Amino acid sequence: MCLFAIISILAAGVAVASADSPGNTRVFPVTLADGGLILSLGDPARVGDMLVLSVPLVFDETGGWSQLVTIPLAAVDWTLTARHAEAVRAERYAEISGAGDYA
Repeated sequence: MCLFAIISILAAGVAVASADSPGNTRVFPVTLADGGLILSLGDPARVGDMLVLSVPLVFDETGGWSQLVTIPLAAVDWTLTARHAEAVRAERYAEISGAGDYA
């Protein structure tokens, strides 16, 4: 529960850069099987029976610091996590290409 509180506090300060700026990392929520939530900087990766993600630690003008973390897939609500990831990707697409593709 403490990890959730720390991540929630960090997430409050996350400012996603505009689509045209370099280093514009998206934050992907990873929902745990017990209902907890971990934020990943960038899309998490499934590797075997593990999920690899970059957890934000500090954010500043230079982009901040993160820690690479692995979590067993059994501890992740993959259905909900995949749905969240698709929503983040769709938002990114809409910002970058959506208007031009549907003009």
